[in-house]
Amino acid sequence: MNPTRALFIFLTVILSFDGRPALRADDEKLRAVLQNLINTAIKFTERGIITISARCLPVNDAVEISVADTGIGIP
Repeated sequence: MNPTRALFIFLTVILSFDGRPALRADDEKLRAVLQNLINTAIKFTERGIITISARCLPVNDAVEISVADTGIGIP
């Protein structure tokens, strides 16, 4: 990534759950995965939208986290 290029990115964070969900996860690994996904979204989105969302799923009390962007994608 060229550190001098101008970025025109709109970042949206969507949280869809009541209260704070109880997560059983490795904090460091979860942080590393999210950081990697967000950094990749920023790297390949010069202009557009990056959306980070999290929601509770009723099955197994799971939490779904997603990162979506309008970048170039995978050819």
